[in-house]
Amino acid sequence: MPICLVGGAKVAVVTAELFSVSWTIAATGAEWQRAYNGAPGAIVSGELKARAMTADAEAPLPGAQREGDWFVWRTARRAFPVVSFGADPGTRDWKVCWDGACKALVDLTGVPEGRDVTAVPCKADAVP
Repeated sequence: MPICLVGGAKVAVVTAELFSVSWTIAATGAEWQRAYNGAPGAIVSGELKARAMTADAEAPLPGAQREGDWFVWRTARRAFPVVSFGADPGTRDWKVCWDGACKALVDLTGVPEGRDVTAVPCKADAVP
């Protein structure tokens, strides 16, 4: 199910069923990622990951499993009709990744850094 990213000068379409959103915490430089998949009428949240800043780093949230350079949380999957991201205070470098490639959120949508983008399941006529 394709996902439409709305909020800027253009609507961007993520044509893959599985995609992730990544961002950086400005104060620490820590990279975070959240996996999603598109379903009919919903976006389903998947695992959350944070890159370890050092070899002896502790997980920034409880319940994580260490997998190489990443702390990974596998929480219950939840379905949402929309998901918004990009405007969290203290974050930067928002990217959307699918099919092995990542693109900056600003390049996909035209939304300046620090502004919200909404992800929704695309209607059939919105998919090129």
